[in-house]
Amino acid sequence: MIPKRTALLVSLLLVTLALSGCMGRTSYWGVPGIYGSVFLSEGEELVIEVDFMDGVEPIKGALEQFGGEVEKITGKDVRIEDPRSFTYPDWKGAYDVSNESQIEEALTTIVRIGEKFRDNKNDLFPIMSDTVYLYVLYLDGKMAEEKGEIPGMVFSADSICVFPESLDSIHFGLDDIHFGLDSIHFGVLWRKGKEVARENVETTVLLHEFGHLLGLARRPGLEGYQKLAPEHGKHCSNSSCVMYWRLSWAATGNDYDHYLNDYKHFCDDCLVELDSYRY
Repeated sequence: MIPKRTALLVSLLLVTLALSGCMGRTSYWGVPGIYGSVFLSEGEELVIEVDFMDGVEPIKGALEQFGGEVEKITGKDVRIEDPRSFTYPDWKGAYDVSNESQIEEALTTIVRIGEKFRDNKNDLFPIMSDTVYLYVLYLDGKMAEEKGEIPGMVFSADSICVFPESLDSIHFGLDDIHFGLDSIHFGVLWRKGKEVARENVETTVLLHEFGHLLGLARRPGLEGYQKLAPEHGKHCSNSSCVMYWRLSWAATGNDYDHYLNDYKHFCDDCLVELDSYRY
């Protein structure tokens, strides 16, 4: 019987060779989805490196929730390194992803930022190591599209980018509640509720993008699971699933009130699909 790591190494080599003509990046950046089985394979440790642009520091609780979910999904010991701040004058902070030239400029700049500030880089075949690395990058500004903004994206086989300013403008149900000057106690609860909701929505964005890195809805060489919303970039069609194409919990309209209690999780269909990627 072929050892698990040998089988996975061979499969990664075949996928990489098939996609080598369209990667267009240095070898460790790769195509999102090809390291999915690496993240889900047997191994001791997964290290999450976090860098953020000045002014958009990650929410500590969101990173902790994200790390806990990654640990449960991958079965690895997860270690989150202390986030580090940086500046990058060439980053414009505002791009329109519906404009082909702007999205290309944005992606090129994001990759350059990662190359400049990232410390831990996976080898082309990280399955040979007991430690695999995940890179999370927080940038200021917003990525606009035709019907809104993109709160996060993947930009390599092991890298996530989050745009927290797009999350700060989300309207939660508590915004509709108003208190008098003498309602100090309720005002504190209101602010606390908004903080929890904002933390949960950031966790959801991180998990959603990690799901893409695992291969959900865009795994190279596979059709993927059937429960998709292909008209929205191959996302899950379950509106309560973290892989749904919208942050809202509703298929139509906006429903962010659920974030007051929890973040989104992978639905049963997505979990079954992830299990099929394991070696």
